[in-house]
Amino acid sequence: MAQGNNKAASRDRFRAYRLSLTQPDYERFSNAICKRLESLRPWIPNEVVHVFWPMVERREPDIRPFIHMLYELPVHLVMPVVSSYSPDPIQGGRLRHARVNTLQNFRYNKWGIAEPESDSFVSEKELEVIIAPSLGADRNGFRMGYGMGYYDEFLSVVNIPTICPIFSGCLIDHIPHEKHDIAVSVIVTEDAVLEIDGT
Repeated sequence: MAQGNNKAASRDRFRAYRLSLTQPDYERFSNAICKRLESLRPWIPNEVVHVFWPMVERREPDIRPFIHMLYELPVHLVMPVVSSYSPDPIQGGRLRHARVNTLQNFRYNKWGIAEPESDSFVSEKELEVIIAPSLGADRNGFRMGYGMGYYDEFLSVVNIPTICPIFSGCLIDHIPHEKHDIAVSVIVTEDAVLEIDGT
């Protein structure tokens, strides 16, 4: 129960921090994160990259300029599509990975998350790098999502570089985690790139 309370408190803390950002700071921090993402690795044409479309109204880092950069390379972009709203994890089954054919048209699922209008999907085995959303993370690479476990489930069935862009105010020393939780490879903030040992 205590661990659950700690996680809830951390989620509240991360949400409050993001909402506390002024618009100029939000834009400045997001732009800095995009620049660090762009320089992080040699983005290889034809690489298959899973990325999320940010919920800017909820103050997720606005990585849309970075996504547009990838789209122009071209990189094969895929984005998550919720295939089941069941709260019960299905091994590798609640998220599908849709090819992105355009950055102009999205549909929105019941949580207001943008999903590509695409009928073409790839398997986890085809992915080469993942850009994963998060409310926050700790310095050991453990991320904190929104509590439904979709990305925890997804990351448990892949073994590829996973990058987590967050604001530095949402990076803390420790997040409670279970044995099955998977640490990300790299955390990118507006201030630094943190490579995680042992991932």
